[in-house]
Amino acid sequence: MHLWHLIFQPHLHTLEKVKQLLTGHAGSYDMSPSILNRLGKVQGELVGGNLSLLYAMAGTDSDLLTKGKILFLEDLDEYLYHIDRMMINLKHPKANMLKGLVVGGMSAMRDNTIPLGSRLKKLFWML
Repeated sequence: MHLWHLIFQPHLHTLEKVKQLLTGHAGSYDMSPSILNRLGKVQGELVGGNLSLLYAMAGTDSDLLTKGKILFLEDLDEYLYHIDRMMINLKHPKANMLKGLVVGGMSAMRDNTIPLGSRLKKLFWML
C-alpha cells in the first residue's frame, strides 16, 4: 500500500491500521514470501522509509539510527543503478547492526538503455 492510496483512496481497513499504529497498538502483517527471504523471527523497533530520502540524510544530523532495529525500505520511480548506489551506502556499517530488513514496494523501477545487469531483488540480497 502506497501513501498515495492512504491519501487519495483511503479504505476503512487501511485507515484503521494507520490509527492503530499511531496510537501505539501493535500491528501484524502477512506478506507473500520471496525465495530471497532469510527465514526467522525478529522483534524490535521498525524504522526506515523511502530509500532515496534515507540516502540523502546519510551523514547528517537527520541520519537514521539503525543499530538493533528492523529497517524498512521502499522507493518509487528510481533507476536500478541509483538503487545499487544507495544500497552500497547502507551496506556499511548500518547493515551489520540490523535485526532485520523489510523491503516494501519498489514500484516503477527503471533501467538504462544499457542494463545494469542486476535484478532489483538481487540488489537487496547483497545487504
